[in-house]
Formats: sequence, C-alpha cells, structure tokens
Amino acid sequence: MNTPRVFDSLSLSGAAGTLWLFGAGASKCEPYSVPTQYGLLKHFAAMGPFGRKYGHRQAFVALQSRVQRLVERVVPGREWTSWENCLEEIFSFYELLADDTANCTPAENAAARKALDDLTRALWAATTVGGANTALKFKPFPESRRRTPAPYAELLERLLRGGETRGGAHAFAASQHRLVTMNYDISLDRCLLHLNAQGVFLDYGVPVTGLGSATPPNGAADDATFLLLRLHGSLNWLRCPATTCRTLHHSGEYHADDDNAPCEACGAGPLRPALVYPSYTRRYDDPVIGAIWARTRAELLAADRWIFIGYSLPAADVHLRAVLRSCIEQRRAAGRPTEVLLVGRGPLDLSQKDLELSKAVNEYSALFADRLAVWNATEDGFGDFVGRLCP
Repeated sequence: MNTPRVFDSLSLSGAAGTLWLFGAGASKCEPYSVPTQYGLLKHFAAMGPFGRKYGHRQAFVALQSRVQRLVERVVPGREWTSWENCLEEIFSFYELLADDTANCTPAENAAARKALDDLTRALWAATTVGGANTALKFKPFPESRRRTPAPYAELLERLLRGGETRGGAHAFAASQHRLVTMNYDISLDRCLLHLNAQGVFLDYGVPVTGLGSATPPNGAADDATFLLLRLHGSLNWLRCPATTCRTLHHSGEYHADDDNAPCEACGAGPLRPALVYPSYTRRYDDPVIGAIWARTRAELLAADRWIFIGYSLPAADVHLRAVLRSCIEQRRAAGRPTEVLLVGRGPLDLSQKDLELSKAVNEYSALFADRLAVWNATEDGFGDFVGRLCP
C-alpha cells in the first residue's frame, strides 16, 4: 500500500473546482458537539423534553422508553446506550421486519414501521444542535467573534475572503466550491443562511418551499450561490407524502418539528421527516433524494479536488463508495487527475515508518491509492485545518 502524502496547509485556489464532503466528525467538533452514531443513544437517553411534539416530559420519557425496548430487542445482552451498538444494525433489523410479508403478520409489519418512526425521531432529536440561531458559532463575519470557535462559519469566511476585491465586495466564485454533507444536523445550513444578508444564497440542488429570500432568485449569479447537497436529508426538511406532490418543505434555521401538519401545496398529510436513516440497506428511492445524489455525482465528476472532513468512509456507506469509485474511474478515463484530501483528528504523523495507519486512512488509501493526501492533524482537527487555509 502506498503511504499517502501528508500536508499541513492548503491553498483554496489550488484546483479548478473543489468539492467539500462533511462527515459526522465535522459536526462532532466544538462548538457544535453533535454525537456520532456510537454516542447518539447515550446522548438521547440523557436528553430532556424536546421540541413541540415531545416538549412535555411525559411524552419524551415515553419515547425514550420505547427506543430503549427497541434497541434491547436487537442487542438483549448489552446496555442500550452502549457505544458498541451500531445504528445500521438496529435500523436494518426493523427495516427487514417491516418488509417481510411472508413471515410476519400485517400487525408485525406495522409495528416495525412504527419502530422505524420512533428510532428516526430519536435520531432527529439527538443530532439537534444547541444554541440560539444568532449564536456566533453560526455567523460568518460577525462583528466580534470573541474567540468563539466556529469551524463551519470560519470555512465559509475563508471561501468568501478568497475572492475578496479591493473594494471589499465578496466577488468569490462559489461555483468553484461545492458543499456535500452526510450529516443530519443543520449547523452548516445555519451558517449559510446568515450570509443571505450579504447577498449570498443557498441552493439545495432541489426545489424547496418555505426557504424564502435565502434561495437564489431567478437570474441570480452562480458566483453568489453556495450549493449544499444533503445526501441523507436534513433536520429542517419535511416531505409531503402524496406521490403526486412530494413537495419538500423547509423550516429555515429552525428544526422541522411539525410533522403532523398538512402540505401547504396540496393539503395532503401528515408531513414526514425527510431523512435517510442509517441502515445496511439505505434506500435512496425518494425522487428528491435521488436528484440530490445525481447532482452530487455530476459535481464529483466536475471537481479536480475532493476534500473529506470528519468522514471515515465506513463500509456501510456502500452507495457513496460506489459513486466515488465510479467517478474516479470516469475522471481517469477522461485524463483528468483527481486530488483527494482527508481531514480528521490527530495527532497523525505518517512520516514515521513504523506507524500503524488509522482505519480511516487505510480505507481511503485502498480506494484512492496515490491520489490521497492526509492532513497532519492536531487535536483541534477541523478548526485547526480551517485556520491554515490560504487564499
């Protein structure tokens, strides 16, 4: 296996096009502190009443008790909050039961679907980011950061400053920087929405209802629009269940918490969370999610540099791994070299000959070979990386 190159600084202008792909490690860092799947159940068990639907203690405790029973059914010999519990396995178990009409009764199929709803609600609650929408961690270019860490906001600042003109206008080329996330939380969305006051718009790659002036108006310059592709949906999305409608509703900087409401477009209901829950058989057959994946493939093919932040490239993500492999092959066949950069936590010093490479680096090396370069990480991880970006 080739030992990947190590880098400790990066020029934003070093590629014709850059695609940024964020995994759970990016949102796990302070100040967002979103648990990864192996800490999610423990975090959920310690939570208090949440949102409107489960805003009363009795309702939330009942949800926690139901989720506990669901997890213990899958792993009866282990504490339900253990970090060893794998969400993919738990969701897959109930997904298979919901679809098994040969060996399960209709009532058992319905109970499994209800289990998936409860588990999804737990996922939705536990990956919620605390803090007011006006918090500095969500605000690129605040009047005073006061040393508040804000890696997502600071990254957007860097991308904007990279194209700053002498007059101070943000004449950046957003078309050169595409954002893709595997996460459910809306930390990055909040940062992008705060840029609307400066004439910078957010494009999800699919039509949404309710986002208002934050979406690019007709005729808006591509250079004034950030594309954010959410491969697994979002906490601020709700979908109309009607097959003739499928409108995607967006709650802006707030978590979508009214899934009992009817669709504003056609009146059908109730609305449903628009999330692709974690399982070994993840489904991307929803037409909106499918369109997002198709756009992601197109952006991968167009970008000369792929930057992965806080993403371990797990084996369970077979769909994304297949897309990445296919795009690499197509780019190679077209004579277009691809630079792949991995940013994670450290410390990591690949110059040591006797170092056992981390599992993530092994996975990336196996897939990308000599295209890979690894960030010489520090304990500050994502935040330190952003601080060393150059125009």
